[in-house]
Amino acid sequence: TPAPSWAALSWLETSIRSYAKFVEVAAKQAGAGQDEAEFIRKERMAINEIRALLAEMHQDSPAS
Repeated sequence: TPAPSWAALSWLETSIRSYAKFVEVAAKQAGAGQDEAEFIRKERMAINEIRALLAEMHQDSPAS
């Protein structure tokens, strides 16, 4: 099997030498992922609202 990446080995070393620092960095990274997921969810809601407004405007137009 291929050897682990240097980044994986560095994370392992950090977790062994300084567990508190490892937990701090890991928590920040996990939080960043949640922030991104929340941003994506809000963007999808905004897009859906715009689509609904466009559909409503299209239904109300005299040309339809």
